[in-house]
Amino acid sequence: MNRRAFHLGTLAIALGLTTPLYAQTMRIDVSGVGARQVPLALAPFAGTGSLPRTLDTVIGDDLKRSGMFRLVNVTGSYSENTPLDMSALRSQGADSILVGSVNPVANARVEFRYKLADTIRQSVLSEATMTAGENDVRLAGHRIADTVYEKLTGIKGIFSTRIA
Repeated sequence: MNRRAFHLGTLAIALGLTTPLYAQTMRIDVSGVGARQVPLALAPFAGTGSLPRTLDTVIGDDLKRSGMFRLVNVTGSYSENTPLDMSALRSQGADSILVGSVNPVANARVEFRYKLADTIRQSVLSEATMTAGENDVRLAGHRIADTVYEKLTGIKGIFSTRIA
């Protein structure tokens, strides 16, 4: 009898303690991909033909799909050869801007020039020129996206890697 009373008492206490757990409210904080996206202006790359548009698309898609960037539309014409109006870009919501150009060179090769600038610090983060074949425009776009990703997040970009 004492043993049975002990077990019933223990069960009652256990059930009494679990009831407050059900009454607790659950709070979920979502802070992951997209919670802190970097606003980036991607100015259309200068050049002739369809190569600049292809490059714009590849870079923009890579950065958007990473979840770390939000592309911002800005007004005005921007080039890697002209001074950037950082305060005007900042007032349009861009923390950074990528500008560049695509120019054909000899032997079916193309030169890609680009500049990445931080509108908050009002400084150039990266400026480079690369040359590739006309059929390697997508790869060049992925490499530029890698640079942007690394300079703005501190993490090496993976857009130009291969999956075996």
